[in-house]
Amino acid sequence: MFRKIISFALLFIAVFSLAGQEKKANPIPDIRQGNKLFNGQKYEEAEIWYRKAIEKDPKNKEAVYNLGTAQYQQKKFDDAIESFKKSVENYSTKSEGIDAKQMRAGSYHNLGNAHLMKKDAEKAIEAYKSALKLNPTDMDTKYNLVLAMQEQKNQQQNKDGKGDKNKDQKDKKDGKGDQDQNKDGDKKDGQGDKGDEKKDGEGKDGKGDEKGEKKGTGKEQLDALQNQEKKTQEKMQRIKGKPVPVKVEKDW
Repeated sequence: MFRKIISFALLFIAVFSLAGQEKKANPIPDIRQGNKLFNGQKYEEAEIWYRKAIEKDPKNKEAVYNLGTAQYQQKKFDDAIESFKKSVENYSTKSEGIDAKQMRAGSYHNLGNAHLMKKDAEKAIEAYKSALKLNPTDMDTKYNLVLAMQEQKNQQQNKDGKGDKNKDQKDKKDGKGDQDQNKDGDKKDGQGDKGDEKKDGEGKDGKGDEKGEKKGTGKEQLDALQNQEKKTQEKMQRIKGKPVPVKVEKDW
């Protein structure tokens, strides 16, 4: 009888201990706390709670995805890229349901955003195309894909233009000797024409007014371009959706 009581007591302690371990390993409260902080724009604190959740369950889809969103909002683009890559793997094609497919597309979209913020247009394009394969009607991804392609084009043009500029500088340097030889003769001829170039007061004022008008128009155009660029950047930087809420029906 004594042995039976001891055995029962040990069994009870083992079961209680196991239940305590399972409760301790539950990442859901950490994810919820992270989401609460994220919605309050406390992204650094939210990241800490998402990491706590991942420590308890490294494969938790919501925790990994939400960690990427928090890192992105802090402009930790390298870290966000790694998190979204893991999120893509977690929401694999083997995952069931439409939600999994949409979340994988969202992970690719955000991965593209992070690459684009680092000016890596090629990888951004690749990520956006992967997102569109999963969700072909997503207009935000299509828009960002166009931006990434334009960024890639601009980078190539700048690269080509830099080479042309270096060539022009070399040609200019080579031709400097010829310019110096003609400098004295041109200077003398210019002195003879200097008086003819002078205009009366009325003509000078007219020229000034015209220049001022053109300058004002140019400033308005510049402001308009800057405003458009700001709107484009804001739209491009938006990540796909808010942090993913956890599902209470999961069996932990």
